Amino acid sequence: MPVENVYTAERPIRPSSELKFIMEKAWISVGSTTTGSVIDPLTAACEEGFVPDTVYLLGNPSIDHKMGELADMTSEVIEVYDEEPEIKLRETETETSFDELYLTIRDCIEEAQEQDSEVAVNFTPGRKFMTAIAFQTGMKCDVEHLYYFHIHSSDNYGKSYPEIPRTAADLIDFREEM
Repeated sequence: MPVENVYTAERPIRPSSELKFIMEKAWISVGSTTTGSVIDPLTAACEEGFVPDTVYLLGNPSIDHKMGELADMTSEVIEVYDEEPEIKLRETETETSFDELYLTIRDCIEEAQEQDSEVAVNFTPGRKFMTAIAFQTGMKCDVEHLYYFHIHSSDNYGKSYPEIPRTAADLIDFREEM
């Protein structure tokens, strides 16, 4: 049986079996009363090409009053990149529900992985124990990206991402560093 030529002189046409699968992207972040620690890493990641389709924002009763604002700001950032994200809010019973925080982050990662998503965990925001749990869970669950937004000087604390000189901050992917 002859093989069909799928190329033309002007431009090659790939058979459908060779088309690249476009992977969904998921972003997981603990919430914070400091919006910049949630939004700035997301903005930097989008600028570098990681534009999530799904965002999991994890809250607790002490930051419940900020979660709506964070969800709205998250949507606004991603919509700039022509995506309409699905925002999924999750909440732990208390701020110090350590096991529950771990399980919630793990469940979000597993849910995203079941959808064949490329997964990023932002461990910039939150208290130290929250960032440690987010980092450890991301490592344990083998996510593709573990992001930390590092601002070099306190001169830029409190500024939003567009106001921070690009040479004054780095989005560090610890999966690339370790």
